[in-house]
Amino acid sequence: MARSSHSLYLPPELIQMVFESLPLWDLARASEVSQGWRQLAIALLHRNRVVRKMSHVKHLSAQVEADPSGYLASCIHSLSFNFRRTLEEPPELNDAIVVLREFRKVILKLKNVKYLKWHEEMYFEANVMTYIFQEFAIQCPQIEVLTVYCLAYHPKELKFVEQLGKEFQFSNLKHLNISYEVWKEGANVGRAVPFCTSGNIIDTTPTISHLTLNNEAIVLNYDCSEMNDPPSPLFIDFFQSHPDITDLELGGFHEFVTEDEVRDPTLYLFPSLKRFVGPASICMDVLLSPTAAHLETLIIKDDLNEISEYLQPIRELARVIQPLPKLKELYFSTPADDIQGTLDIDSLKMLFAATPALESLGLSCFSFKLNDLLGALARTPKLTKLAARISHEDYDLGLNCPQVQALTKKILCQLAKACGKLWERRFLLINEDLRHAEWVDTPLNMTVHHIHSIGDDLNIEYDSIHKASIAGIREYPETW
Repeated sequence: MARSSHSLYLPPELIQMVFESLPLWDLARASEVSQGWRQLAIALLHRNRVVRKMSHVKHLSAQVEADPSGYLASCIHSLSFNFRRTLEEPPELNDAIVVLREFRKVILKLKNVKYLKWHEEMYFEANVMTYIFQEFAIQCPQIEVLTVYCLAYHPKELKFVEQLGKEFQFSNLKHLNISYEVWKEGANVGRAVPFCTSGNIIDTTPTISHLTLNNEAIVLNYDCSEMNDPPSPLFIDFFQSHPDITDLELGGFHEFVTEDEVRDPTLYLFPSLKRFVGPASICMDVLLSPTAAHLETLIIKDDLNEISEYLQPIRELARVIQPLPKLKELYFSTPADDIQGTLDIDSLKMLFAATPALESLGLSCFSFKLNDLLGALARTPKLTKLAARISHEDYDLGLNCPQVQALTKKILCQLAKACGKLWERRFLLINEDLRHAEWVDTPLNMTVHHIHSIGDDLNIEYDSIHKASIAGIREYPETW
């Protein structure tokens, strides 16, 4: 192992820990220091592979083929194909199919892949994709997470997702997310993935516990033309026959409905659910059912409505919420890019009163006055992580860097008094005058500051407000 000029010995375990925290660029440079460092770095350099072009596929195939020992292939644990749509028609389709067929031959060496994502918008061809996924299902028994998004150019290609449910048996699959769309006449036409697809995959893969069904994957209220039965009862029956799901994300519809008024649509659903993502109206159904007693993570997410339509069901939820004794993570998420949304403090206090075990909180899609937020946070004694958007009357464009730093430290001190265990804080600092304004109405030279603090470490960055997308601190828990 590497030694310095003073013969200082660095244990491999210590170097490994340091390497795991390095960005890929620095890790690549560190691998050039010595043969020992290279051996430690190469596994991390290839652990998460992202493929965005056909040239990347060719390069990956060549690398795997050129390594007879199979060591490089064994290092790959996460494999993500992101063929994003950049042109109106898929470029060089025939050449792409040849490359993909060659790649299929090396899949048998990728036996340690656990995470597989295939986002396909350019080169989709059902027969080729079918063979590739058959190989992954057979040759890669450790795959636990499967994410598939396909943009096809003819409705007949739906046979691929049907085959995905009927023929491909991923023996260790735990997390499933399938989306499918058809491209037609210059526009994307959403199309439902049949229930039988997800149902068949789960039936042939009993280890599945995480399932994402969104408005792209299963369109309940928008495209039910191929369903013989009413959609909502079919949806409910689907979950009643699969009670082992612990992680569920729903979107694209806003209520459980049955034709039988006597039957409570959520009473016997989700007996094992621990993490739920969905709009507030569906969250209300879940939280008023026996599921609430064992729920650990809740993300109230709405990708379809404006901020005002997002807020109202949350207020209604706060009024009827029952105690959630095991809930440790609570996040709010909406893509509405305005700054005006603010949840009333009474609703926030009611939500916090029902979640005494809360440890991680994401409020970045709302704007709060600091004092209001502090009063509500007094009800979260176990909180360790907070993401928020704070408006402060003393913060304005005229402050210099030392003044912003002094104000930030003052805010952090007040947060620490309200929540004694708070360790990580990430928030957007804005002026009080902007709390009820929209991003598009603000001056282009207006600046805001992003604050990120872990323990005693503090990082402050500023940006022009028309560029300062709140998405950077809104998407929790992904950015923790």
